[in-house]
Amino acid sequence: MKTRLLAAAAALLVSTSIVAPAQAAPITYTLTGSFTGVNGGPFTNVDAIFTGLGDTDDAGPFPGLSNATLVPLSSFSAVAGGLTYTFTTPISFFVNRDDNFAGFVDSPLTKGFVRFIGTSPTGFTSYDGVSTLAPTAATFYTDVNTGTFNTDRGDVFVSSATGLTLSATIAAVPEPATWAMMLVGFGMMGAAMRYRRRSTSTVYA
Repeated sequence: MKTRLLAAAAALLVSTSIVAPAQAAPITYTLTGSFTGVNGGPFTNVDAIFTGLGDTDDAGPFPGLSNATLVPLSSFSAVAGGLTYTFTTPISFFVNRDDNFAGFVDSPLTKGFVRFIGTSPTGFTSYDGVSTLAPTAATFYTDVNTGTFNTDRGDVFVSSATGLTLSATIAAVPEPATWAMMLVGFGMMGAAMRYRRRSTSTVYA
């Protein structure tokens, strides 16, 4: 019995590690800074934290750019002045390595929300958009594409920002081989418990 169980476990582990595709991982982009703009009325130098949730498996090329990544976000929200704003316009995170740009844009790409340039020597020139990113300082950039976005608290327009810092974290997702090892462990524990029950229930005359 134990031999068959171990053989099955080995086969499961080998097959999982060979043929199972890499799992997608949830990724969180966090942008902090002091923002100025309009939301029903003008606001100036309001500290805010923007949080975007995406999935590395959804990443793709940025239309028209050869060395850029676009990641659609399942949710995008901001906390500012003690209030939470949930964006109702579809938002994506992007990074353009050629020009050291990153930011958040709406979909379809008709207007930008926040675009920024890395200020460190490397900035975003080596960031692939789907990996962990240590807090990276950036400066606000505005152009003709910067515009208004819809939130559950009305339209928001950001005209400038200072002290920007972008970071990205990836949630830990067990690899297929790890899942296989866990299943094997549970199976062996169950087999051991059954064997124990049979042993203790034997009555000797």
